[in-house]
Amino acid sequence: MCLCKGTIPVHNPSPRLLLTIIVLAALLPRLVSADDAPPSARPAPASPFGMNLYITGLERPRADLKRVAASATDLGVGWSREELSWANIEPQEGRFNFSVYDDRLAMLQQQGIGVVGMLLTTPSWASGVEQTQPGWYWYPPTDPATYGRYVEATVNHWKDRVAVWELWNEPDKAGTWLPQPNPAAYAALLWQGYQAVKRADPTALVMVGSVYVHDRNNEGLAFLNQVVAASNGQLNFDILGVHTFMTDRQPEDVARDNPVQNLPYRITVAREWLAAHGGANKPVWVTEDGESTCANCGGNGVSPQVQAWRLPRQYVLAIANGAGKFFYFQLKDKFNNPPSDLFGNMAIIDNNWQPKPAYYAYKAMTAALDGATFVGGGPLLRQQPDRWQPAYDRYEYIFRRGDSIIHVLWQREDVPPAAANVSLSLPNVRVLATDGSTIPTTPQGGSVRVGLNAAPIYVVEQPNPLPNGTSLDPATDPTSPTGLRVSSRFQGFWAKYGGLPVFGYAISGERYEQSPTDGKQYTVQWFERARFEWHPEFLGSDNSVELGLLGRQVTAGRNFPTVAPFQSTAAAWYFAPTSHSLSGRFLQYWQASGGLTLYGYPISEPLTEASTDGKGYTVQYFERARFEYHPENRPPYDVLLGLLGRQLYKP
Repeated sequence: MCLCKGTIPVHNPSPRLLLTIIVLAALLPRLVSADDAPPSARPAPASPFGMNLYITGLERPRADLKRVAASATDLGVGWSREELSWANIEPQEGRFNFSVYDDRLAMLQQQGIGVVGMLLTTPSWASGVEQTQPGWYWYPPTDPATYGRYVEATVNHWKDRVAVWELWNEPDKAGTWLPQPNPAAYAALLWQGYQAVKRADPTALVMVGSVYVHDRNNEGLAFLNQVVAASNGQLNFDILGVHTFMTDRQPEDVARDNPVQNLPYRITVAREWLAAHGGANKPVWVTEDGESTCANCGGNGVSPQVQAWRLPRQYVLAIANGAGKFFYFQLKDKFNNPPSDLFGNMAIIDNNWQPKPAYYAYKAMTAALDGATFVGGGPLLRQQPDRWQPAYDRYEYIFRRGDSIIHVLWQREDVPPAAANVSLSLPNVRVLATDGSTIPTTPQGGSVRVGLNAAPIYVVEQPNPLPNGTSLDPATDPTSPTGLRVSSRFQGFWAKYGGLPVFGYAISGERYEQSPTDGKQYTVQWFERARFEWHPEFLGSDNSVELGLLGRQVTAGRNFPTVAPFQSTAAAWYFAPTSHSLSGRFLQYWQASGGLTLYGYPISEPLTEASTDGKGYTVQYFERARFEYHPENRPPYDVLLGLLGRQLYKP
């Protein structure tokens, strides 16, 4: 969106903006030179959570600015997309009126909110179009070099406050590029702007003017194909900005008769377009999308509650499908449009400054996910057949933040509500509703049962609190025979896979060790029969904890006879990777207590060896363990893991 919205796909410029530009051209509060810039540090947070705040929208009363900024801070907004109108900044050639936006950008800077500065609209002197002409400021300059000079001056002035510069907005639309879109003309403007930004601030990032994305062969990507062709195949930008509005459908829509379907599809085709043009390393940012609560607007409106459900789903879908950032449209409508207006009613604060349910959904989402890293889809993500693209009717996406694991779950709106079990890896869990309120739950057997519908929920797993705020748990326990307990980090895994009978007592607290296998540093804890290793790169799965390769370590230098290949049966399995077999009671125990994930492949055949008690037992070595057969014990304790932890641990 630029300055105001009309009906998709064309923007209708606002008469109020026109009046604002004319007035500013006549009444210049302060004219300054291009190098008049205050020094400071610009915010550029890693947060993916953007919002079209329009703090710089001159239609917005000044009395509202602090309310907008305070609301954005309360919500956890990380980025704002702001209009920096050339027609306002340089109403006379060579004379720059930066004061029109100085205090507004300073307000965002003080809140630590990153800014995408949209450099757009053309003063009459640069376009040659009289201000009496409708939409005069959407005509491009007759000389693209004049745009480059404006860009360079503006970047020089605000490079302390703006981290990303967007060169125009929706240049593929007749409403925002008059008299009609011209790929060659935009390519020339983009080149001038890109070079100007890099001259003024080599560290700044340049975003192409955001375009609508529906499918590969129409809308914005078709336009950009011509822009790239006119640019000799060059991508004169660092970020691809896209608009993915789907006002007549849910973001996960899977209409069978139409490939132009849903939000993941549109992000995917944008990424594929970049890759096809040699820009696979460039990010895609969704700079506009939203859900409207408009009434009598052609079936494009939803209830405030559905708006609240869809907003966090849009953000999570965007992140999960490769978008670097997502900017919701919008916080508060600066025009106070009537209830029938489609885009004005995408706001999550109404015209009377009352938060809609989507306000609280946004706040809960950032509280749960800001600072988290996307891990991947969870086991409850359920795929459905679809002609055009991967499609799902149930969603589970997993994020990690520090030692916490966050599951985001929901179902499509057309799927009946259902219950499901969410697998847990950590001992503490909270389940939060879309608005951030707590849903009472009781975990059982390493999982928690939750109800799923179109309102997303957050299942947040956390380790037990560590003493004194330390990053490593010393895990001391004077009541334990060893003086140590299982650390909070490893408690869930230890209990799930057998606890004391399988792994024995802890013989160390947490500590950092270099793995003899891959040479990397891991947080580990030693037990009598195993070494636990923490792998945060696999958070959200059982692989976040792995047993050290103690079997390989303790047998280093030994050569065990292998067996000839044979067809595996229920009674005996052959493992080609190690040329060893598994049968009998050891096979039964291996299958029942963790298998390949826990113990790895067999690396020997059964043999007789003396254990640490001096007695001879039938044993078999695995990559991560040694099985010992103890016929004096009743099953399942007739098979025990050898005390390899005690054998190899060095305090």
